[in-house]
Amino acid sequence: MPFTPLLQNPHSNTINPLYYIMNNISTKQKQSLYIILITLILAFYYYASFTYPICGDDFEYRFVITQPRLVENLPDIIESQIAHRNVCNGRFVTHCLVQAFLLVDKYIFAIANTIIYAASCILIAKLIFKQNFTEGLLLVTASFWFLMPSPGGTMFWLTGAFNYCWCAFWGILFISLLTSDNTKEIFGALLLAPFVGNAHESLSVGIIVIAFTYAFFKRKTSFLYWATCIFLIAGFFTNVLSPGNFRRLESTTEITSGVLPTIWKYCIYLMKVGYRLILNWSEPNIPILTCCWVTTASVCWHQFKKGNKAYILPTCFCLGALCTLSLNLLS
Repeated sequence: MPFTPLLQNPHSNTINPLYYIMNNISTKQKQSLYIILITLILAFYYYASFTYPICGDDFEYRFVITQPRLVENLPDIIESQIAHRNVCNGRFVTHCLVQAFLLVDKYIFAIANTIIYAASCILIAKLIFKQNFTEGLLLVTASFWFLMPSPGGTMFWLTGAFNYCWCAFWGILFISLLTSDNTKEIFGALLLAPFVGNAHESLSVGIIVIAFTYAFFKRKTSFLYWATCIFLIAGFFTNVLSPGNFRRLESTTEITSGVLPTIWKYCIYLMKVGYRLILNWSEPNIPILTCCWVTTASVCWHQFKKGNKAYILPTCFCLGALCTLSLNLLS
């Protein structure tokens, strides 16, 4: 639906100047206006990325992990991330990029971060808006960063940008390729799958849910599709089964390190999340999350029974997003 009817109050006789302008210029002029506004938003995004100070974890990643010396080259980054995997977590790909961009001038990061943000918005707009694409792209570009954690900082802060904005881009790109009917694009998703699975624990859980839910509703049986899902899960386990995660678990539980104990620990953790969603309503966000889960599941099942395929992908995205949100809020 075009935006312009929303600019006029139907209960007022006063003519809204913006409404008047939008209804008295050509479609081509409107498109040009939208593109100018998108460009201005991206220019602001670049400026904010460039001027946001180095802070927090940036200082830690400027050094070789566990070593009192600065990262200076690729071997240092690899050495640092091997140590990071042993003492903290397994986000190898994400933090390799963080340390690599800390070696270059800030404007290079700002340009790359703006490109990734713009690409994410384009992918989202293509998935959502089949008509009025430019208007939809303007809406997504203006609002997407508000949906990120602490949007005033994490999208522009170097370490935060890679952990949230960049990981979101890889996830959106992966789902766009995986849900395509083009075999070459699904093969592209296969190549991307291990990196997406490794990128961020909570986000990867949501993407795995999207992939399997989509396969269920679309009756996906192709070998390539399921091979991609296996690669995605394999990448996820390279993250969550890292020695650093074992160390953190040992500090909070009596379970000792090892693959099977860790898998058992994560199963218990997921059961606790489910329990808190269903039975423990003492926290203010629990009723909202539970209502979202019930509503999404009901719509999903109703549309599936009706055979309405148009709702499949949006519903899969909602379920995946709810999984990631629940894990973050209830952890």
